Amino acid sequence: MIRSRIRTSFVLLAPILLLAVLLSGITARGDEAPTVTVSVSGLTEPLRANVLASLSLVRQGDDPRLSDVLVERLFARAEKEIKEALQPFGYYSPVVNARLDRRDKGWQADFAVVPGRPVLITLLDVSLSGAGRDDPALLKALRDFPLHAGQVLDHRQYEAGKRKLTSAALSAGYRDVSFSRHSLEINPERYNARVFLVLETGPRYVFGPTTFTADFLHQNFLKRLLPYREGEPFSPGAVVELRQSLLNMDYFSEVEVQVEEPLPESVKIPVAVTLRPKNPNRYGFGLGYGTDTGMRGSVEWTNRLLNRRGHQFTLHWQPSERKSSFGGVYTVPVRDPRKDRLTLLAKWEREDFATTETEQRTVTLSFDHVRENGEYSLFLSLLDQDYDTGLDSGRGTFLTPGIKTTWRLADDRLRTSRGIRLTADLTGADQNILADATFLQAVVAGKAILAFSEKWRVLGRFQLGGTLVDEILDLPPLLRLYAGGDQSVRGYAYKSIAPEDARGNVLGGRYLTTFSIELERELFADWSGAVFYDSGAAYDSFSDLTMKQGAGVGVRWNAPFGQVRLDLANALSKGGNSWRIHFSVGADL
Repeated sequence: MIRSRIRTSFVLLAPILLLAVLLSGITARGDEAPTVTVSVSGLTEPLRANVLASLSLVRQGDDPRLSDVLVERLFARAEKEIKEALQPFGYYSPVVNARLDRRDKGWQADFAVVPGRPVLITLLDVSLSGAGRDDPALLKALRDFPLHAGQVLDHRQYEAGKRKLTSAALSAGYRDVSFSRHSLEINPERYNARVFLVLETGPRYVFGPTTFTADFLHQNFLKRLLPYREGEPFSPGAVVELRQSLLNMDYFSEVEVQVEEPLPESVKIPVAVTLRPKNPNRYGFGLGYGTDTGMRGSVEWTNRLLNRRGHQFTLHWQPSERKSSFGGVYTVPVRDPRKDRLTLLAKWEREDFATTETEQRTVTLSFDHVRENGEYSLFLSLLDQDYDTGLDSGRGTFLTPGIKTTWRLADDRLRTSRGIRLTADLTGADQNILADATFLQAVVAGKAILAFSEKWRVLGRFQLGGTLVDEILDLPPLLRLYAGGDQSVRGYAYKSIAPEDARGNVLGGRYLTTFSIELERELFADWSGAVFYDSGAAYDSFSDLTMKQGAGVGVRWNAPFGQVRLDLANALSKGGNSWRIHFSVGADL
């Protein structure tokens, strides 16, 4: 009886076990998901890109859970997805020819698309309602709406136009802005559409009083930090600008800007600003090396909050092998403290270069103004310098007014892909007003950077200078012109290119001309290599102009604080094996 039951059970279980084995084999063979290759033809960009981004076959093509059944299901959706992907561009009647073929280890899906006739705008009705219906800024935004009657209905431009209208209204003070009507009436059969937009502006809000919680600075000083005035149209952008400008200043460790709700029946929006001070004392210590200065160190102390009027004071000492200095700067914020300041500088400096030794005392009073794309300074300096250039030695004292200005335009000052910088200095003196000689001097310089591919960029710079003076040796070396060094003509020592006396001592020149061209290629990560060619001269007359040439190779490291540059340059004009290493650090522009 028992054997009979066992035999009967085996007969019943055998088919089930056989089916399980077969299924396990199928599952094992199906562990490897099929691949899907998708091809879309007949469309131009950006239509094709949007179609590919919309296809479920593309989005799920790398899913390890993909199966043949799922591929066929996704393929069935494709025609609908393609038609929907073309609608934002104005194509509502495309013809799609689809084909799905089985390959050795996957599937090939081909879609030949004819976009068809686009839908055109037959009526565009965009209007304003409310207090801002006659606002010039909003009327201009209305005129600049990107769609017009007769154009293809492009949903992207439609949405962009709505955003620009809303942004213009918010910037003009209309906080309650909304679209009371926004509709697209599309008739795909007749290939036309009607657009209706009504922007309801609501009341126009203005800035109310701005209160500062910061007892460490005078309220009058704080009010001058505002980028707006009470009663001007309220703008969220101005609030962001206020917060960012306060964070950029050297006074505050924390900045909190709170836009409060207006009182009932009022359009004045109060703003509350809470500020916390930084530690008044800041100390800095540094140790470095530059081929123009040799080994150098630096010690700096700054009191960034001398008083409640925002005055600051800095002491700086920089000893080095060839150029040492010690001095202080007293800074007084004026007008708009974010951009304008008066500075009083007093500095002692000693410099040894080529065959020249100098020691100078300088006192300078300047007005400095920072602009969006640069800055300028008006200054008056009292210069007193003792010097020895070999056969020529003496002392010069000059009261020199002048102006310095810089203009720059760059996508990124530290790591520039496209940018330009121009600087100009103009200074002079009159022998009858605290000066040993009369002169006028101008120096113009420029630098441009262009990345012409992902890894390559070209850099160029120039410098031109000229001095009107009876005799250049009537001026101390501080006011003469020189070439050579890291930022001039590489391959030559700092300030070593200039007219010389009978013993070869470098005297300095009346005119200056330099230029450089450099080709840089990214190697890996933040490192790049460069080849360069420099040329320049300092001279007393154009008949004496003889340009010195230098060329070489370099390595660059793009550090967070700027580019670190190490160059090996050859002084071509000297002939022979005359090589020099140059090391410098700084922003691109």
